[in-house]
Amino acid sequence: IPGLTMFKMLEPFGTELFGISFPFEIKYSGLFITLFSCLRLAIFNLDEDQKYYFKGLNTPSNTVLIFGLFYAYTQNQSFEFLFNNAVLLIVLTVISSWLLISPVKMIAMKFKSMKLQDNYPKLALLIGSIIILLIFKTVGIPLVIIYYILISIIFQKQLK
Repeated sequence: IPGLTMFKMLEPFGTELFGISFPFEIKYSGLFITLFSCLRLAIFNLDEDQKYYFKGLNTPSNTVLIFGLFYAYTQNQSFEFLFNNAVLLIVLTVISSWLLISPVKMIAMKFKSMKLQDNYPKLALLIGSIIILLIFKTVGIPLVIIYYILISIIFQKQLK
């Protein structure tokens, strides 16, 4: 579904990018998100290490990122710079697709202990997300996912 959303976001741009005419409409590149989501799910189902963290961005978070951007734009024209530029949308597609299968460890909300020091990443994620949503409201939805990615990278060594 996020692939179809990106397809919809790229629809107005036709077949030309940077003055180069492609033999297909650019909107089809948005479907790479769907392809990489399937690949990510296959990897996750075969990997036994991902009990207390995820390798790569999980598909629900990626969906919230793409839908959140689209929803914020349709509600109040937030992120308009993104929706008016096919290159930025394609870059977002590439980054989103890569994050799905990346080796970067991402926080999972599974607790292996109740020790405070074992849960700093989760607490930072929870508190930061609440603050972002209180400040930015609807626009904060995709920002929370970006924050989630950044917090996961910051706490990379603590995720085991």
